[in-house]
Amino acid sequence: MATDIKNLKPKYGKFKQGYYTPLYPEKYKTNKNQIIWRSSWELKLMKWLDLTPDVIEWASEPMSIKYFYIVDQKTHNYFPDFYFAFKKANGQVVKYIVEVKPKNQLVKPQEPKRKTPNTIKNYNYLMECFLKNSCKRSAAKKWCDDNGYKFVYITEESNLNFI
Repeated sequence: MATDIKNLKPKYGKFKQGYYTPLYPEKYKTNKNQIIWRSSWELKLMKWLDLTPDVIEWASEPMSIKYFYIVDQKTHNYFPDFYFAFKKANGQVVKYIVEVKPKNQLVKPQEPKRKTPNTIKNYNYLMECFLKNSCKRSAAKKWCDDNGYKFVYITEESNLNFI
């Protein structure tokens, strides 16, 4: 079974983080000694990618995609959470780029009815997340279209029906 080598200091908030050790390291395509999970959802996906026989290969944060962020009017680098190649029952191999995000960061937030400092702060944070993720999504979808991949989000409501 996959083990957590140690916990990392969380980057933001109190999310658990750690290292993942794959049971099938031959499937993992980047640095096998630095497979970092940054949320329980990422850890669950890593286990699924590692243990699913039809997943031919996978990697976490495998590449950099340039995107233009409309708020600061600058180009930035986006590192998608995962890449994997999946062999379907008919033999077709489909390549995916996957981003793991909470659903509330992917939908435009509604302005708060009561405008307190806290509700405005929360609204501004969610709006910034939404705008940044929209810019990243556009760049990632274009990159995927140009390179024969599919781009998908995994949220707390997702299952793996996209395969």
